[in-house]
Amino acid sequence: MKRGEWVVSLVLAAMVCGTAMGQYGGGKGTAGEPYEIGTAEELIFMGGDPNNWDKHFILTGDIDLGGYSIDTALIAPDLDNSNYTFEGSAFTGVFDGADHQINNMKI
Repeated sequence: MKRGEWVVSLVLAAMVCGTAMGQYGGGKGTAGEPYEIGTAEELIFMGGDPNNWDKHFILTGDIDLGGYSIDTALIAPDLDNSNYTFEGSAFTGVFDGADHQINNMKI
């Protein structure tokens, strides 16, 4: 690999790895270093990224969703409400509330 190609590859890898880390309060999504969720924006981002639904998360503070318009489940929504089966991407990760609360969520 030429020097220029190596630099481009390194930059692209950093962008891909940094996307999730930049959207959460910290962590790596592992059992030992779960992604840290401390704001409504971080929780909403988590719900919008099914690629991370097999990772580990921990709340780092209480979250108030008052003032946010939410029309479906934040995480792993059913994509077809016309029947009684779940159709969507299931959350298979770990979400540790760490004795914090998510308040004022209205769907």
